[in-house]
Amino acid sequence: MLEGVLIEIRPYLNCGQVYVKLNRNRANRMRIFVLEKRIYIDDADEGTGKSSNTEIMRVNEFDLDLGSLSGFLLSGKNMSFRFNFNQLTMSALDKRTVRVLMQPLLLTCRESDSLAIQCVGCQAEVAPLRIYRRMREFPNCIVDPNEFFCHGHGSMGCQDKPYSLLPGERDLFYGLNNVIIRMVNLSNIVQRGEHLHCQRCLRFLGMAIFNGAAARLWADTVRWVPFAQKAYEQQPASRHFFQFSTLTELVLRLLNSLWPHMLPSINLTGSRAVLFASPTSQQKQYMLIRVVEPQLRVLRRISGHAPELHGHYAIKLNYGIVEDCQAEPPAIVQRWQTHQDVSQFEISPQMFMKLRQRLDHNAEYQPIEWRHNVMSDNLILTYFIFEEEAQPGRVSVPPPKLLCNEEHSSDSDDEQSDPGSVNSTRERSLRLRRAISLPSVLDDKSNHKRLLKLHLHLANNKFGSSHDASLN
Repeated sequence: MLEGVLIEIRPYLNCGQVYVKLNRNRANRMRIFVLEKRIYIDDADEGTGKSSNTEIMRVNEFDLDLGSLSGFLLSGKNMSFRFNFNQLTMSALDKRTVRVLMQPLLLTCRESDSLAIQCVGCQAEVAPLRIYRRMREFPNCIVDPNEFFCHGHGSMGCQDKPYSLLPGERDLFYGLNNVIIRMVNLSNIVQRGEHLHCQRCLRFLGMAIFNGAAARLWADTVRWVPFAQKAYEQQPASRHFFQFSTLTELVLRLLNSLWPHMLPSINLTGSRAVLFASPTSQQKQYMLIRVVEPQLRVLRRISGHAPELHGHYAIKLNYGIVEDCQAEPPAIVQRWQTHQDVSQFEISPQMFMKLRQRLDHNAEYQPIEWRHNVMSDNLILTYFIFEEEAQPGRVSVPPPKLLCNEEHSSDSDDEQSDPGSVNSTRERSLRLRRAISLPSVLDDKSNHKRLLKLHLHLANNKFGSSHDASLN
């Protein structure tokens, strides 16, 4: 009977909106019963005439105001209505809600590790075994390069050696869902224009940048393989480059890159962006995004049989897809690109496809009458729901030690990368790395264990020093 239920909850307005997806169009024998704690459908079978109850929602966190139902709409397979509630227990709602925080951009490999890069499709080696001695976060298109260099990530600029984002042959730079290495480090690659393909399976891997001097490989198309320490060891399993690489975490970081500051609660002109991808050398895809509500709480029921509602945080937005662009982008895309307040960001074709599938699926909660916004370039109203997902390419790897020397640092930090200036910034970079690494790597339980070990260590040292003093 039900394919899904989505309920918008606005605690500070004491109201909500219910969206129901049905598995059929005919609803002439359907009756809806609304109680204070429960809403269900009484459906009569056309053949036998027997009725069956299907529960839409059951909540204990608030009481429905039965006299305030409004905006009831039944259209095709969609049903929607608005309600008010009298009391809301936020603590109980928080317990039901899944909260996914933006994770730091951390690699699964470390500096001075010997690694090779493989195609994710056919496991062909596209970058031979090599030791990368510098791993640094590469600025995205929104970060000012001057701001990037003032933190000392790149080489020092001068007349003989100007600022350059080009990595060295022993460098590995990384950004949102991509890694950047020198082109000379690649092998078994077919280059078609700026597009790089695996020579064995012709899978699209990335783009040539810096006039062909470097390659930006999408992290969802390649994996890295560590060096087997002993000859008789089994070949190590391939691993994803990033510790946190689910679609939800990528979108959270993408939103933070597009709008580094908090998105406004009301719909302003600064909440628009253009995402684009290049699946082939002669084709581009564009996704127009306009944020409607940046922080929305929803209750969702995915399965039609399980009545439990799960709480999530979501972003409500309008989106539009423009694809098969072989020459110049269409007029609507050019109109968006001319505005200075519209951010632009390139993502991988696979991330573009997954994001589109997620938005298309969530748009089906909206009735067809409300789905298309004619006043906003005919965009579609949908949600992106932040949910817990399994990490792709997960391999059990022992966690790296939090070292303080200069030879191991794959975190995003402010360390001066120029070899000639390491000594002058050694003390500052050590303090900074400790401040950045601990909160991002350790959770609450790990912090508790670490503090217990620290107190035990101090107690042992104190007991040992007093014992030595008594012996002397």
